[in-house]
Amino acid sequence: MTPPEIDRILRDAAQSQPGPDAGLIEAIARGIVPGVRPVRAMISPASLSAILLTGSVAISLLVSILVGQYGLRALSRFQAALIFSELAMLLWLASRALYAEMVPAGGRLTSPARLAVWAALASMAMFVELFPDRSATDFVHRGLGCLVMGLMVAVPAGGLSALWLRRGLVLNTAAAGAAAGLVGALTGVFALELHCPYLQPPHLLWHALVIPVAALAGAGIGRMNRFRG
Repeated sequence: MTPPEIDRILRDAAQSQPGPDAGLIEAIARGIVPGVRPVRAMISPASLSAILLTGSVAISLLVSILVGQYGLRALSRFQAALIFSELAMLLWLASRALYAEMVPAGGRLTSPARLAVWAALASMAMFVELFPDRSATDFVHRGLGCLVMGLMVAVPAGGLSALWLRRGLVLNTAAAGAAAGLVGALTGVFALELHCPYLQPPHLLWHALVIPVAALAGAGIGRMNRFRG
């Protein structure tokens, strides 16, 4: 048997097979097409960062207006510029960490938990460098008050940030929760720096403590929940 004969046999066999039933194909199409919906466009990293940064600053300003901007009045222009510039940069990094958790293989620079630790250390280093007064008057009472206030601001700010996670595909819910908690925490610290007039590093340690506490709480909440789009 020659190759051309083998080709002819295979071709004839293929042509003799009955095609799929047209009615079956139509029924499958009717079941699929109505359920197909356009996918929401993914927000860009720059847009998310701008939205979160603007929202965090707005929340901080609103809270400080309600409770008093005593801290802002106590700061010099130079001190205020350095502190709020650093917080804005940390908020930008936190927003990028949140975006990285929304996109699988999104190119995360570091984990949100590690970023929270570095953010707290960077904030504390700034406080130590700017304020020479090392007194610790009424350390626990004043400190707990600021810690509670910072966390009270962090809860709604972190919760609003977590809503964006539903726009992506979250694989590590604990890390995503930590990232949302970090955004909320930095919003809380921002509000504290606008409000609190106590500029001693021992007291400001309580401000920095808001960051790991809120990030840890966010990780725990994220572990118990799923962020589905």
